[in-house]
Amino acid sequence: MDSFSNHAKSATTPGVPALPSGKSPGTRYTGLGMIMLGAIFFGTSATAAQQLFHAYAITPGWLVSIRMLLAGIVLLVGLSITRGISSVFGVWRSAGLMARVFLFSLLGVAAVQYTWYTAIQLSNAATATFLQFTAPALIVLYMAIRQRRLPHTQEVLALVLTIAGTLLLVTEGKWQSLQITPAAFWWGIASAVAFSFHTLYPVSLIQRFGAPIITAWAMIIGGVLFSLYSQPWTTSAQVQWGLATVLLILFIVLFGTAIGFILFLGSLKHITPAEASIVGTIEPLAAALSASMILNVDMDAWAWSGGVLITLTVVLLALPQRLFRTRKQRLPEQSPDYPESPSA
Repeated sequence: MDSFSNHAKSATTPGVPALPSGKSPGTRYTGLGMIMLGAIFFGTSATAAQQLFHAYAITPGWLVSIRMLLAGIVLLVGLSITRGISSVFGVWRSAGLMARVFLFSLLGVAAVQYTWYTAIQLSNAATATFLQFTAPALIVLYMAIRQRRLPHTQEVLALVLTIAGTLLLVTEGKWQSLQITPAAFWWGIASAVAFSFHTLYPVSLIQRFGAPIITAWAMIIGGVLFSLYSQPWTTSAQVQWGLATVLLILFIVLFGTAIGFILFLGSLKHITPAEASIVGTIEPLAAALSASMILNVDMDAWAWSGGVLITLTVVLLALPQRLFRTRKQRLPEQSPDYPESPSA
């Protein structure tokens, strides 16, 4: 859930209309291609981050600050051109709105990226991304508690898949011990918790101003605030600067953030949010495959099985709830809202 992949993890997207029935198959294929490409960019950016951490001694704090600042500026400039200055600066009309954007920037965008990148540094891109993908299960639990109800059958199945998948991922079938460090595990779970806040908190802001504007400002503000901690203007003497380092950073900022975000939003003009959620599950698989093929990250069959089970929770939550009701239960009912995530 840096991870910007988090867009495609929500089961439904309130405020975004379903695909009109008049859309042609060609247009739909365009939308599916856009979300697939965006998810691949998000996933492979995790592998790029792992290489920066393990081979070039870049720190998670430094990368979070640079990624948010540069990607936020790119998005804000683009929005100012396409939507106008007054629209972009509308979030600053009141102190209350400013406070909410600042809170989301720090505890949402900055937190989810820092915890995710730290998990990558302590383990690998595949494990960290799969652990972050447990966030939908946490959101299911939160929504059930908030609405004072028991989880639906669909949600119970998602929770079971998440727990089973997480156990397989971190133990690799060796039930007596973790196959990753405890620190890596807890940072991965922390990224899932941060993503849950990142998804649930800004719903009203997104409904009022739209995900692009809120995301752009959150990245810039989060980047500035986090820079006070990470001090990106200074780097360790151990950092190995070179063309490869710069290219990896640019790939993360441009393709793994800004362009991926544009592709995701563009896809919603052609496909439904539920379809975007399902196709977006390519992201952790892209992270795992690219880490395995490019960086020779070793994941056995148990870990792969766990990652697939975790990924399937998103597919499960994106399916219509009526599929999981008995014949007597198939009455009109409003499904619970799983809010749209603006980015990570």
